[in-house]
Amino acid sequence: MYGKSKAVRGIGGRIGVIALLACCAWMASVAGALGAANTTLPPVLAFFPFEGNAQDASGNGRHGTVSGATLAVGYEGQAYSFNGTSSYIEVPLDISPSKYPQLSMGAWVRAASPSNPRRQVLSHDDGGFDRSLGIEDSGWGLFCGSGGVLCGDPVVEGKMVFLAAVYDQAAGTAKLWVDDKSYTKTSVTLGDGNTKLRIGSNPGGANTFPALSTTSSSLTGP
Repeated sequence: MYGKSKAVRGIGGRIGVIALLACCAWMASVAGALGAANTTLPPVLAFFPFEGNAQDASGNGRHGTVSGATLAVGYEGQAYSFNGTSSYIEVPLDISPSKYPQLSMGAWVRAASPSNPRRQVLSHDDGGFDRSLGIEDSGWGLFCGSGGVLCGDPVVEGKMVFLAAVYDQAAGTAKLWVDDKSYTKTSVTLGDGNTKLRIGSNPGGANTFPALSTTSSSLTGP
């Protein structure tokens, strides 16, 4: 179930499988491995299939708190749809570098518009360009702390893409995947961000994804 893409039509976009891993191995093969019982992957920190609720299915009890997002019919099963202005799901998980120096996070995303200049799919940013994945100046991008923002392919309206961010604090690198293309920034140092993760906005309530819809989410670590 982890790697199976599910997505829903929102007012402005779709997001499918969201996954976070405490390692630097995110790529298409890892996305596929999430769908199997692969014991080489780090333990799951949290997993959100969004089938009727935002409960954490990993057994770790990190249940999401839904604010304004609504259940909708997904590509397969159910998903959450966001209004693009104030809705989000908050997860009680700290993804700061001090907790997880290596972190990979990915999502299946369909945006209805480029949403210039900035919208967040996954974020714990508290103003320091902390770990976040979303839209930046009409393109897919991720925050890189001292390195600013790493941008990749432009957002294509209505196109489903696979996004992934790979952070390695010790190596000082951040990598963005857009489908099978990768973009890398070096000399990256990130500070700790908010102690909670948000899906659909940053923890301060800004940069809300435009009418985002999201399905399953998983987070893994040691």
